[in-house]
Amino acid sequence: MRSVSDRDLQFFDRVATRYDSHWIQWFARPIHAELLRAIAAPTAVLDVGCGTGALLGQIAGRWPQATLAGVDAAPGMAAVARQRLPGADIRDGVAEQLPWPDAAFDLVVTSLSFHHWRDKAAGIREAARVLRPGGRFLLADISGDGFVGWAAESLRRLSRNDDEEFPPSARVLAEMAGAGLRDRRVEHLGHYRLLSGHR
Repeated sequence: MRSVSDRDLQFFDRVATRYDSHWIQWFARPIHAELLRAIAAPTAVLDVGCGTGALLGQIAGRWPQATLAGVDAAPGMAAVARQRLPGADIRDGVAEQLPWPDAAFDLVVTSLSFHHWRDKAAGIREAARVLRPGGRFLLADISGDGFVGWAAESLRRLSRNDDEEFPPSARVLAEMAGAGLRDRRVEHLGHYRLLSGHR
């Protein structure tokens, strides 16, 4: 199953070894900072769309006792993450079919990956499935609300890009509710949003 388009996979595989210095980091670094602010002492963490493992590396630095796992649809990105974090369980795979058993993690995070997921509701259900009771799901991405959401969707339509989508937060929160996540909230952070929920 492909979670993201072949075009996107080719791009991420092509830039994997230099992704940490790519201009995309201008977006990623502030989002990672907000995610780290929202995390509290995890014991088992999964990063969905982990890329080169940059966020997992920061989590390891703050909470060295936590076990780390990551999954990425681009094999080149996952390979870089495995080199960076040899003690982590990094796998090739997609958000919609996470290769871990039920209740494996107390924290599932995703950053700047959600808009690539082809079946967002299925990916959220999978995140909820692998969470332990009381575990937390944190989703950070470019906002799909207000002017930012309108601009992102307008640009997507003008470029005829059917491989990305920036749904409004109300829809994402409803999909989280359908997956059994409670205490659902959204926090707007300029061009970004941080959605959270508990299993």
